[in-house]
Amino acid sequence: MKKGFSFRKKNGWLRHFAVMAVLVSPGFAEEEDVEALNDDRSSRPVQVLLVTGQDLHDWRSTTPVLKDLIEEDTRLGVTVVEDPSFLASEKIHDFDVMLHHWMDYNVDPPGEEARTQYKRFVYQGKGLVLVHFACGAFQDWPEFAKIAGRVWDPKLRGHDPRGGFQVEIVDKAHPITKGLPDFQTDDELYTCLAGEEPIHVLAQAVSKVDGKPYPMAFVHRYGKGNVFHCVLGHDPKAFRPEGVKTLFRRGCAWAAGVSVPRCDFEHSNAPQEGSERTGSLSLRPIVAPLWIGFTECALSVRHDHPGPAGSSR
Repeated sequence: MKKGFSFRKKNGWLRHFAVMAVLVSPGFAEEEDVEALNDDRSSRPVQVLLVTGQDLHDWRSTTPVLKDLIEEDTRLGVTVVEDPSFLASEKIHDFDVMLHHWMDYNVDPPGEEARTQYKRFVYQGKGLVLVHFACGAFQDWPEFAKIAGRVWDPKLRGHDPRGGFQVEIVDKAHPITKGLPDFQTDDELYTCLAGEEPIHVLAQAVSKVDGKPYPMAFVHRYGKGNVFHCVLGHDPKAFRPEGVKTLFRRGCAWAAGVSVPRCDFEHSNAPQEGSERTGSLSLRPIVAPLWIGFTECALSVRHDHPGPAGSSR
């Protein structure tokens, strides 16, 4: 019994098929799998692994949108893998950032080896970016709540009715949000996150149902790894605001430990709807603060992580 994976380039659908022998060698790709993945990888300096293929949402529509907006930063090259079981492969460690864009809804979650590799990937210093309902993955794995910072609690109210709302930038000095104004979006305002890990909230939104603020984007550290978690991105329309694009694009760069693009918005006189651009955007490199770790013999240089702060659920 074998399980297939597909790898996609920016300008085309299926390019390569790779096969993992689940029963014979669980968790490790065969030789031809590795060649297929290497052929499909970008030559850009920062390698992003976008894992998708399972979700309650229409991942087939959002995946190419997410890939394109990330690659607007010309340093970031995205490789798409359309099966979360690929997380069991050692090949994930060839990437700098993992973009988690899946949720095991009504399917078996990735197994023990995938969880081991996932945890190791982040803990040892690689970056992790979680998109929208990624917070609902690994419901039977307690460690995921520590990695993600906050996770979906099915006992809580899920989200406000889909519609427009304002995203407020809470931390205006963090590299991901510096210079980014508050913006309007059309999305699901998640009210379902729970967890005890210390997180640093970057952006929030106030529910029209209960009047409480809820985190829309936050960061924290798991081991040596930077984690950026943003619950925006329900469908392609939800990715249209420049504020949303900027959060995910900058979040990937920050998680990878590279300089974060700077954005300069020229505000229009009147606010735009979430489906419109909220201003013109230009990208300029800025150097984020550096964090220097002394836990190993060699110095490890990464971005500064602001002091943890709690958040309203």
